[in-house]
Amino acid sequence: MFGSGRADRIAYFPETGGELWQGGFPARGNLGREGVSLLILCAKELQPDTVAEAREHFGCDVALAPLNDVESGPTSAEIALATAAAREAVRHIRRGGRVLSSCAMGRNRSSLCTAIILMMLTKMSGDDAVRAIRACRAETLTNRGFVGFLRRVHVR
Repeated sequence: MFGSGRADRIAYFPETGGELWQGGFPARGNLGREGVSLLILCAKELQPDTVAEAREHFGCDVALAPLNDVESGPTSAEIALATAAAREAVRHIRRGGRVLSSCAMGRNRSSLCTAIILMMLTKMSGDDAVRAIRACRAETLTNRGFVGFLRRVHVR
């Protein structure tokens, strides 16, 4: 639970102490005080005007990955945004940080970023990343386009 919103821990990395969490859009509050080092904002309709504004609002580092939740799957531009946010998340986790990937409901767009992060950190397949997320957070990755993308992609 961060910022009075529901979030689930997806992965813990004992070698660094880093954690990966996923949830819906957090309510106002200082997430930094709750131990979050990086917040990924994946809902296109809930993006702040600036990263600086978001950092002040949430009290932690923020990565913007504005994605649409459409069945056709992510566009190449959205893939680039999600991948850039995932790389920032990997840096935080490798330094022992706690990362929260969020979107409006914590179901699809945040799952896409979470899966890419898992694939980068563990070298697991897209199918394995989908299974890992669904095991921790029910009713996720219902967007067939996102799941299809994750099954086809090889992330390094």
